[in-house]
Amino acid sequence: SIANIEWVCICSPDSIFADMQQVSNETLIGERQIVCRSMMQNTVLQAQGAFSQDIWQADDQEDVIKLVEQGIGWAIVPKDFTVEKQAMGTLIDFRPEFQRYEMMNSADVLWKSNTRLGPAAKYLCEMLGVF
Repeated sequence: SIANIEWVCICSPDSIFADMQQVSNETLIGERQIVCRSMMQNTVLQAQGAFSQDIWQADDQEDVIKLVEQGIGWAIVPKDFTVEKQAMGTLIDFRPEFQRYEMMNSADVLWKSNTRLGPAAKYLCEMLGVF
């Protein structure tokens, strides 16, 4: 794997989740969740990441974060996307009942060994130190 991505649950500072030490699964299910549209198009990701009975979809992670900042709902996003927003005080992360450990995913890059690499793949390999 080339990287590990940590995911966190986020809400606005005005959210009902903001002052809870731990948010119950029942509470999560009853509040609006904002998700990235591509997650809902993938059956595996949808089964793992869609919790609420009320789900709004956004086009990308940045839009998800903007909606959460406005207090429209809560979301699960890559932690790296939230650092600046948390420092500014427009987002906070919270710990849901279902989360026993950090939520991590590995990122990998694959391509066919018999296929010539294009400029983007060559650049990525150089940046990763593969060549």
